[in-house]
Amino acid sequence: MKTAEYWKSRLTKNENVFDDDQVDLLVLGLLVAQRSTGVEHGVKGYFQADVLTRRGVIAVGGYGGGKLIPDVMSMH
Repeated sequence: MKTAEYWKSRLTKNENVFDDDQVDLLVLGLLVAQRSTGVEHGVKGYFQADVLTRRGVIAVGGYGGGKLIPDVMSMH
């Protein structure tokens, strides 16, 4: 998963890479993902991973549609 590797690389470079608003959005995405249930393509938890990744990309950047989406939160 390219987005997870992107987040990991950012975190290993700097301890304070995400601001409080970004962390709040990421936590909110985790909470929403925990409520997502179902099986897609025979994979349990597929919806949870999809929700967390989508919310996480909005909060802290990552990959969407094969392209790197920048950290838009730091621009506010």
